[in-house]
Amino acid sequence: MSLLKRMALATLGAMMFAGGAQAQTCDWPLWQNYAKRFVQDDGRVLNSSMKPTESSSEGQSYAMFFALVGNDRASFDKLWTWTKANMSGSDIGQNLPGWLWGKKADNTWGVIDQNSASDADLWMAYALLEAARVWNAPQYRADAQLLLANVERNLIVDAARGIALGLGARAFDHPRGGERLLDHAGGTIRQNVVVNRHAWADEGIEANAAAGVRIEHNTVVVDGRNPWAIGIRFAVAAATVRNNLTSQPIVERTGGRAVLHGNVTGARPDWFVDLPAFDLHLARHTAAIDAGVMIDGIATDFDRQPRRAGLAPDAGAYEYRGPARGGGR
Repeated sequence: MSLLKRMALATLGAMMFAGGAQAQTCDWPLWQNYAKRFVQDDGRVLNSSMKPTESSSEGQSYAMFFALVGNDRASFDKLWTWTKANMSGSDIGQNLPGWLWGKKADNTWGVIDQNSASDADLWMAYALLEAARVWNAPQYRADAQLLLANVERNLIVDAARGIALGLGARAFDHPRGGERLLDHAGGTIRQNVVVNRHAWADEGIEANAAAGVRIEHNTVVVDGRNPWAIGIRFAVAAATVRNNLTSQPIVERTGGRAVLHGNVTGARPDWFVDLPAFDLHLARHTAAIDAGVMIDGIATDFDRQPRRAGLAPDAGAYEYRGPARGGGR
């Protein structure tokens, strides 16, 4: 697989350098041999490193990329069609691909583990976007946009740390933009719900030695050992933090820098419809309603409903739309 990846990157670079809507014809024996050995006629990729009767979303995503590089649109179509139908329940807009598919305990065939693999999701989206460009196929771009919109909406419960970009400031051999201590560059954390009310909980969202980060419209309720919910840490870290709803403060740590707009902190349990059941839709009369600022490019909320339902966007992942469903105020 490592050799295939190296050759794939080199070949894709040549394709991109050539430019234009027409892909170059590529006779790539390595891909052809791999496909013959591991890819079924219906587009399912058999695992080469785990049980050979099982399939993973990573395997599907790598094969899609290789098919793109090899200018093999017929195989690309089969791979993506099988992935959508079998790993995403035929609804990529609502379901990220479950990472493992095969024979289940009840002897039926299907998704064994519904959890998604973010590397596979992003490889698929990238392959689809490039396929749309190279083969002039708008449907691939539409599918990629559905996939990416689904990637950014997550309910994360009882994870020690919810979401992080970067790990820490350390000296890297290959600096990013001349900065040796920069661990991550760019990226957006948007419209997620992070809940951990255990004493051992760490922070909900963090940008560690990460620059150019956007943290927007997240709902974070953590009641653990740290007195903050979102942290921007280390001197090279820089983030724009907007329209988040949190139970604890948003802090700059160890020299990190944040531009803050439209955030609401100090959220209480009665601000939500049913916090114990992890329903963090807004209850009535909370400070989060109409508290946000307008952000270009964000048209919908966590539920894919229009983002602005009142005078201004609400802080957090959900837009309030009427009386609380349940015991809200």
